[in-house]
Amino acid sequence: MFAQTAAVPGSVPDLSGIWLLAGGMNEWETRGRRFRPEDPPLQPGALEQFKANRAGLAPGYDGGLDAMDPNTYCFPPGAARGMLMPYPFEIVVRPDQVYILFEYGSGIRRIYTDGRRRPDDVLPTWMGYSAGRWDGDTLAVETDSLRPETWLDRIGTPHSDVLRMAERFRRVNNSVLEVEFRFEDPKAFTMAWGGKKLYEPHFEITEYILCEEHLEMGRIRGAN
Repeated sequence: MFAQTAAVPGSVPDLSGIWLLAGGMNEWETRGRRFRPEDPPLQPGALEQFKANRAGLAPGYDGGLDAMDPNTYCFPPGAARGMLMPYPFEIVVRPDQVYILFEYGSGIRRIYTDGRRRPDDVLPTWMGYSAGRWDGDTLAVETDSLRPETWLDRIGTPHSDVLRMAERFRRVNNSVLEVEFRFEDPKAFTMAWGGKKLYEPHFEITEYILCEEHLEMGRIRGAN
């Protein structure tokens, strides 16, 4: 059976379960919500970075790995891209926190739902600082303090150190999770943008360590 639990009538829907992105990873593009080099809302500097990210596939890399992709060098995908990968993640709901446990790279996101005040001295991290609140049947999450080294997606959309990501998690039914994304970054974008993703139940999470795979296949520069 799938690792999902049914919502209890009259209660806040339980988001717990193992979920997998349904459909392609580049739905922004197919729905007109993706950046192409000639399209807004990229700021000029971010547009140049986007072009550079897409310009060079690493010559001689088995499988056509992108030489500019941070994941090529085993950096974590980050909070945004981590939700857009073809690998499952598990949501665990606790009274004061919601955990998202990623198969890819064994990443962990913590979403604080206890109303705590955001500390003034939060340091940028790969997953950022996430605070959430229950809005009816939806978990509304605000995330900031994200490291700028990551991409928002696999096709190279950059962001800066002031990115703010808003998400709304809603369980449509027992077998569909909907997450609505909104990205705001005045250094990288001319306007806020985003879209929705759907997730379907998955069986289990296994261990997937990208750096281990790259080393085994000699994909990392300097590896024998």
